[in-house]
Amino acid sequence: MAQPNRRKNELKAMPDDKEIAAAAIGKAASAEHRLYNLSRLVSAWIWETDAEFRLTDVSYRVFDMLGLHPQELIGRRLGEIGSFVTLEDFPEGGESQSTFRDVFFEVPNREGQKRLFLVSGLPVYDQDTGEFRGMQGIAEDVTRHPRADEEFEKLFESLEQSLVLVMIANSEGEIEYANQKFQEATGYNLEALKRISPWNLVDMPKDKREEKLEHIREGNEWSGETHYRRKNGALFWAAETISPIPAQDGGVDRLLWVIEDETARRVYNTHLQSRADPKLFTDMPGRIRNAVFLVLSSDNCLMAKLQMENLALDDALNRLPLGVIVADAFSHPIRMNRAAAAILDADDGLSVGRDGLQGSHDGQIVKLKDVIWRTGRIAKGKKDDTGAISLERPSGDRPLSVVVTTLRTESHYFDKDRPAALIFIGDPETHPDFDESRLSKLYGLTRAEARLAALLAQDLSLADAAEELSVSQHTVRTHVKRIFSKTTTERQSGLIRLLLSGPAPISPD
Repeated sequence: MAQPNRRKNELKAMPDDKEIAAAAIGKAASAEHRLYNLSRLVSAWIWETDAEFRLTDVSYRVFDMLGLHPQELIGRRLGEIGSFVTLEDFPEGGESQSTFRDVFFEVPNREGQKRLFLVSGLPVYDQDTGEFRGMQGIAEDVTRHPRADEEFEKLFESLEQSLVLVMIANSEGEIEYANQKFQEATGYNLEALKRISPWNLVDMPKDKREEKLEHIREGNEWSGETHYRRKNGALFWAAETISPIPAQDGGVDRLLWVIEDETARRVYNTHLQSRADPKLFTDMPGRIRNAVFLVLSSDNCLMAKLQMENLALDDALNRLPLGVIVADAFSHPIRMNRAAAAILDADDGLSVGRDGLQGSHDGQIVKLKDVIWRTGRIAKGKKDDTGAISLERPSGDRPLSVVVTTLRTESHYFDKDRPAALIFIGDPETHPDFDESRLSKLYGLTRAEARLAALLAQDLSLADAAEELSVSQHTVRTHVKRIFSKTTTERQSGLIRLLLSGPAPISPD
């Protein structure tokens, strides 16, 4: 009788269907809660739509950025809560069934202040039927920290190729920029235009011009047809829109002219016959206006500042004697300085292939993406020795010294092509060029002493330096003693360490 009783007790101990379902629901709820918390940690807000492009889910991060609760956005289309601004052939409202990346999207927050985002999206299809189910994507806030240096270049490259005439002047009425089409239409090059008032380019009575100017100075946009005057005196009709770009103090920072002449309209009409989306051309002036506003308006002027900062950082990196590469997680170079480019061009120890940067060590192929991943997995607090490696050189020269350090990305979504690591490369066969006048100013050396110090820093012996300078070794020893005294060093190794660790090796150009 013990056997049936034990079986009966076992059956009682087994969970029934309700308990299993409850456990599954609890587990799912826990997983959903974890995803919810993770969605709040990433810098972007995450969104999903149905097949009609209506939002079905929005992460709570949107509240932190816009002050809008996700429930306020459910059921609305992205194009209804903001506007996509791009010069490329992108569907109005962002309603695309194709993958797209880093499209500018401007959204007003609860206070009406506009925020700028980079939006990326992926289509979702039913696994069984293949039917389009909607889109999933992210929107990254780039209002304060824009990743827009490349987009800045794309914008003005597009302006140069556009059939629309574009001109920008400062608040004093001085022309700062005019695209190629504007220069061709008026017959003036940019340098000549900078010496001309934009108001002198139009044929308009003085009272009408003053009325128009006053209207714009008050912060109002002006649109209408105007007679423009070419350099040879000929006139042409153009439909112009002049938009004041506001300054942070509430005044007018710049003025933007977007002008269509008859040539542009004729070309657009030709294109419209074969285009499925006529708005792409008919709304081109508006698209250009919005795109320029995103770059130059006071709300987003940090975008232009970021580009200048990047140019300054590029310049700084190019002056370093050390090779520096910014790479993605697969060790594909994203940016590099001049020294790193020279090392890669030499193809002697480090090269870029299908698998990214690679070289060899002890006769074995070394893929730097493996070094990046291995370095990234090191626990905090432990010494990092896996990110340093020497790479052999087919030429027989001394190995390249490489140090890899990982970067933290702000988002784990769409990480391809994002900076993931910094790679520093030292070439022992390359000697930095020392500016002799700089050495003189830094350490109080005479011109002859500075020339000798520069040679010693390049690992020349006293005899070789004497031969290079065409002086006796006795003269060289005399100069060396004076150099030691002025630099408070006692031997040649200490002098070299001082020179190489200071700013003297930085290239002047």
